Amino acid sequence: MDRYGDGDWRQAAIRLEPLTKDTGPQWLKCIKAKADEILKNKAEEQALLDEMGCKVPKGKTARTTIRKSLGESLDSLVGYHR
Repeated sequence: MDRYGDGDWRQAAIRLEPLTKDTGPQWLKCIKAKADEILKNKAEEQALLDEMGCKVPKGKTARTTIRKSLGESLDSLVGYHR
């Protein structure tokens, strides 16, 4: 499973090492888990998209769009380019 269970992202976040290229994947896993928790409430989906400045491309889902944007933002913070 590539995400933490409900609320478990909080405990994982507490244990995260400082953000670096090496720890980025753990940070991203935790961040995506929080986004997934938010997205369980469909009413909050559009608010999260608006806050992130994201538009869902045709044929994509809000979840996929948000997770991709989060990954790109985190990569940018640590200077990592895929």
